[in-house]
Amino acid sequence: MSLPSDESSENLFLQDTFQDALRHLFFLGLEYLHIEKGMEARLLSKEQLISSLERGCGEHPLESLLDDTHDVDPSKRFCLTPQEVKRLAPSIRVLCVEEKGSRILSMLDIQSTSLLFALPTWWEVPLPLLSVREDTIRINRKGKELFGDISISRKEVERALRESEHLFTFRASNRETTILLSPLDRGIYLMEDVSSDMRAAEDIAFWAAAGKSFVARLEEQGVHVRRWGTDDAPQTSPEGEVLTCVWEDRFLGYVSLDPPAENPS
Repeated sequence: MSLPSDESSENLFLQDTFQDALRHLFFLGLEYLHIEKGMEARLLSKEQLISSLERGCGEHPLESLLDDTHDVDPSKRFCLTPQEVKRLAPSIRVLCVEEKGSRILSMLDIQSTSLLFALPTWWEVPLPLLSVREDTIRINRKGKELFGDISISRKEVERALRESEHLFTFRASNRETTILLSPLDRGIYLMEDVSSDMRAAEDIAFWAAAGKSFVARLEEQGVHVRRWGTDDAPQTSPEGEVLTCVWEDRFLGYVSLDPPAENPS
């Protein structure tokens, strides 16, 4: 079907479903669908829409593709990657769906005005932000001011995001820094320096391990070790000892140490 680029197609809106969009593509003889809202956009093929139906997403609204806040997001399985988008011929005609409705444009028109993979207008807020788009890692001005030049790949960021804590560590100026990534928008994350928290956690873990080793050694020697709570009145033998347990000025209770019982002669 030959239509001029500015001619409206049969109306399709962001609230319509994947199934509705696929029906439109077949009717118009088109292979690609472009979805755009606010500062977000996606481009996907007819095959990807068919895949979405096979996975039970046929009744999902098109705008749901724009809602995910994780760069390693489930919606990407239905969308073209930046490399795939760049390989499309400029003359390819695409069904474009925006907030006001739908129309048919060429890839050339879309690439010249599209918000695909663009950074949002609030990118330079006075908070450290990291972006992963078009296989490129970007740090905003505040992030560079706080952390300097960070040498990290997209794979390392994605590996961190697959972990429950969303942490990655890098070395700069002979110092290791651990960053917590908190998702803000698709492919954009707030960066928080949690290095001191990590060091404190490591310190606690070390002394906990040291304490267990110390207690195990005492018990091997026959010493009876007992833990007492903060509200307890610890008791021990006349030869025993009571230790007060304090961590960073916080009173945690007591430990009583009773020496081995002497064997009767």
